[in-house]
Amino acid sequence: MAIKIYTRKIKEWDELPVLVDIATLCCLLHCSDQTLMRHIKAGDFKANKLGRKWLVERDSVREFFDKPYTEVNA
Repeated sequence: MAIKIYTRKIKEWDELPVLVDIATLCCLLHCSDQTLMRHIKAGDFKANKLGRKWLVERDSVREFFDKPYTEVNA
């Protein structure tokens, strides 16, 4: 199974799939997989493990970025 990594700029949330894999989300957010997993374990993103692959819900990523900065770093 091929992994589709988004290399184009995403202009709207609806352009992202409902479930995004870790590799794609790391490319979009310009962060490492360790950083993203730290956020998942902290509960910042809603994610589920399907087999060996973690999938993050698009809406949870949107909610994370809609939070005020002070709430995220509290």
